[in-house]
Amino acid sequence: MSMLSITETWLTGNDHFTLADLMNTLQDYSIYNFPRTTCRGGGVAVVARKGLAVKQNQTTGFSSFEHLDLVVTSRNKSFRLLTIYRPPPSTKNKLTPDKFFSEFSILLEDLIAPPHYLLLSGDFNFHVDDAANLNAMKFLDLITSADLRQHVNGATHRLGHTLDLLITRSDDKLISKVRTLPELLSDHNVVVCDINLPRPPASRLTVSYRKTRDIDLQAFLSDINKFLPDIPSNNDTGVDEQIDRYENTLRSLLDKHAPQITRTITLGPHTPWFTVDLRELRREKRRCERKYLSTRLTVDKYIYHEICRKYNRSLKATKASYYKKKVEESNQKQLCKFVDKLFNIKCAPTLPKYDSLETLAERFAEFTNPKLST
Repeated sequence: MSMLSITETWLTGNDHFTLADLMNTLQDYSIYNFPRTTCRGGGVAVVARKGLAVKQNQTTGFSSFEHLDLVVTSRNKSFRLLTIYRPPPSTKNKLTPDKFFSEFSILLEDLIAPPHYLLLSGDFNFHVDDAANLNAMKFLDLITSADLRQHVNGATHRLGHTLDLLITRSDDKLISKVRTLPELLSDHNVVVCDINLPRPPASRLTVSYRKTRDIDLQAFLSDINKFLPDIPSNNDTGVDEQIDRYENTLRSLLDKHAPQITRTITLGPHTPWFTVDLRELRREKRRCERKYLSTRLTVDKYIYHEICRKYNRSLKATKASYYKKKVEESNQKQLCKFVDKLFNIKCAPTLPKYDSLETLAERFAEFTNPKLST
């Protein structure tokens, strides 16, 4: 999967644990989130591979629907992706179809003018499969007048009807193989398609490490006692020279007992709590899914839903048990680090731009020395 558009995220903007958990788990993905902050529910988000270049557009906010506007580029091809959620009208939110049509028309005028590839996805809450539904037919007429086409066929909701849509320009071949997957946790089905875009490469990271746990401590201490006394310590030797000698000697001993190893890894999901039992259960779930998609029998659908529920319950229980055990076994210092990892997104340490390490050190000194003097 390269991209995932989500509606009704139920994120409020203060869900630090949820976002940190997602981003620390899905290390090769970035999350673009437009939460609802006024009340419960709603919110839209997009999860995309880091190999994709994604730019978020700042657009006008509308009251009758929520949307996230992105430009996605892979190599030399790009398209504009809008994830849209239209809440169903109610006496509480005082939204009406006419208000949506008015605001959506304004958005379409902005979208169709530039000659770029375009994809609108999301939950529009219109029964576009019902020819007797006047509002749904009005919506289809509106997108047809904008030279757009809707691609989803068949029910996308547990109770029937086509609510979740994929819309492109009429003459574009941006997407293909549009299909729906059986519902899982949500009452909506997952709508899947292939986007005719170069596949982004997986993110790769070069890491260096030493196997310090394999060091023979007695031999290491013996070498330190053997070589360090050979370093002259008379007053004629400058401090910088002494430091360099100590550093070079200790580094050479460390290279002897624990050589530095460098390798390139492909970033993938980080799930230390994922057990062998969960892996076997996931395989069984996928086998049941393939069988149901092949037969479309009610009994196979029931079996597939039951294994999905069992897998999700096991997933939650195993993850909760892992975190509970980590908390119970941690001392105060370890607990603080563990909680910090849960609520904060892991980021690589960054330094200011610099031409050389010496210049960077001088800049730090210029910044720090006056404060120390003060």
